[in-house]
Amino acid sequence: MGREYTAAILATCLLLKIYPVVAWTSTRHVTSLKHWPTLKVTITKAPRAKLNLKASSREAEGGRELTPDSNHEDGSGNFFDFPRDSVSLAYLSFGVCFTVTNLLGNYEHYDTIVRGCLLFGGLSLAAMLVDSVDPPPVPSVDGPGYINRRTITRFGAAYMAAAMWVCWRTSPFFFLSAQEISASPSLRLLDMGANLASAVVFVYGVVAPLVTLASSHSSSLSAPSSSASSQFSSLLLPVSEPDDLDHNEPLLLPGKEGAAPLTEVQRLLLNGSIIQNVIGATFLPVVLTMMLRGPLWWEAVHEQWPMQTLLEPSTSTFAGLSVDSGLLLMRLASRGKLSWAQVVYFGTASAVFFAVVPCACFLYYNDGLFDWFSLYSIPVAW
Repeated sequence: MGREYTAAILATCLLLKIYPVVAWTSTRHVTSLKHWPTLKVTITKAPRAKLNLKASSREAEGGRELTPDSNHEDGSGNFFDFPRDSVSLAYLSFGVCFTVTNLLGNYEHYDTIVRGCLLFGGLSLAAMLVDSVDPPPVPSVDGPGYINRRTITRFGAAYMAAAMWVCWRTSPFFFLSAQEISASPSLRLLDMGANLASAVVFVYGVVAPLVTLASSHSSSLSAPSSSASSQFSSLLLPVSEPDDLDHNEPLLLPGKEGAAPLTEVQRLLLNGSIIQNVIGATFLPVVLTMMLRGPLWWEAVHEQWPMQTLLEPSTSTFAGLSVDSGLLLMRLASRGKLSWAQVVYFGTASAVFFAVVPCACFLYYNDGLFDWFSLYSIPVAW
C-alpha cells in the first residue's frame, strides 16, 4: 500500500511499542531468588533504600518527593489522575467523533474537523511536554538507553510535536502563504528548521533503539564466559533481604550496576521498537521534501491534489491519537490500575479504532482524489 496507509499502521505500531513488556507478567518469577533455591548469591543491602510507595518519601537520587499519587504501582489512588488524564480523555473523545466521521464518509465539513484536530492535538501536545519534564520511573519496565519510561515519554512528546507540525503545516489553515515564506529569508529559514527538527525526531526513533541493542550486544560479547549460575548472578541486583525482594526492581550484584545485559523483555521491546519506529518515520518524505523544495512545492501539490491537504493532517492526527492513548495506558499501568497485559489488549484495540479503521475509510471514500508518490516530483514554478 501507499505512504498514507502506512501512516495509519504507524500509529498502531507506536502504541504497541509497549507490547513486549507483557512478557514481564509471565517471566517475573525468573528474577526472584525464591524460585532459584540452588543459586548461590551473596545478598547485601542495596546502595539506595527501597522506596515505600504507600507513604510520602524522598527519592535519594533526585530529591523528588514521592507520594502515592506520583508513582504508585500498588494500585492506590484514583483510577484517573485529574486534571492530567482529562486532557487525554478529551482528545480521545474527539478521536471517537473523528473516527465516526471517517466511518460514515461524511467529508462535507471535514475542514472544520481538521480545525478540531489542531486544537485538541495542540492541547494534548502541551500536556505531553509537561509530562516530559520529569517523568517518574517505572521499575518494572525501565532499562538502559532507550528502554525506560523517561525516554519513551520524552520521545512520545517529541514525536507528537513533529506530528502536529505536519498536521498544521500541511493543512489549509497554516497562517502563512507559500509566497510569504518564500519571499522572506528568515521565514524560509524557520520553515526549514521546523521541518529539519521533525525529521530528526523521526530518525531518532529508528536510531536510538538500534544503538541500545547494539551496545547491549557488545557488552554481552565482551563479558567473560562463566557457569550458568554466575551468568544468572550477573543479572541480580540485591535490593533487600531474600524474603523482602521487590520483584519490580532490576537485580544486579553490588558494583555491577552498569554491566547488566538486557532482559528478554527489554530485548523484545527494543526489537519491536526498531520495526515500529521505522514505520514511524513515514512522514520523513513530506518534511524533507518541504525542507528542500520549499513551500511552493506544497502549494503545487495542493493545486493538483486538493484532498492531499486534508489527508496529511488526518494521518498525523491518527498517529497522535494512538500516541496519546498509549501514553495514557502506560500511566494507568504505572499507577497499578492496569496490568501490562491489559495495556497491550486495550492499546491494540484503541490503535485499530483510532488509526487503522478511520485511515482505511478515508482512503476508500476519497480514492483518486490524492496521490501516492508522484507528488514529490511535481514541478514548481518559481
